[in-house]
Amino acid sequence: MEVAARGQATLAGWITRDVLLTAFFVSGMSVGYVLEQRYDSLVVVVPTAVFSFVAAYALCYIVHEWGHYLGARLTGIKMPLSPYKGALLGKFEIDKYDRRQYLALSYGGDLGHVLVTLIGVSCYLLFDLGTAGAWFAIGGLAFSVQALAVDLPIVFKVRGGADIIPTADAGTQPAVILRRTWQTWIPLGLVLLAYSLSI
Repeated sequence: MEVAARGQATLAGWITRDVLLTAFFVSGMSVGYVLEQRYDSLVVVVPTAVFSFVAAYALCYIVHEWGHYLGARLTGIKMPLSPYKGALLGKFEIDKYDRRQYLALSYGGDLGHVLVTLIGVSCYLLFDLGTAGAWFAIGGLAFSVQALAVDLPIVFKVRGGADIIPTADAGTQPAVILRRTWQTWIPLGLVLLAYSLSI
């Protein structure tokens, strides 16, 4: 095992950071659930809904990044770790990946957030988790739909034989991401509005 230079990110450091973030979000939702059971008022319900939605987004993102990392490692990519303050776990060096490695890295990220979403939706459907459970499920669905709208067109083109670098570069341009985000968020926003008005 390589010893990291002073101040350099380590795998143990990233695990610690993400376990602490996960504990923070799960604890916050738990507090919201308990308070909602005791005080069923908008003063509790609204912050619980907002926190749970954000928690779902954050946890989907965390597991999405770990999925990228594991997909990369399983195909032999030695992905350098990013600094802790950043949002990306690893530094993507796609000019060094072959098609199989790039697709494994991509699939890993998407499987990660889809797994979190499936767990959130399943828990909501199987257990009475109140506002926290409902908005966690909605947040997970929102993240998954948005991420898949950005990722899948790139993956399908690369699977079909397109060159990795220009395809990934074109598909991850800020204007493209913003357009695909709005294309998914308009219908999602309507669903959220309909759900909010129904409760």
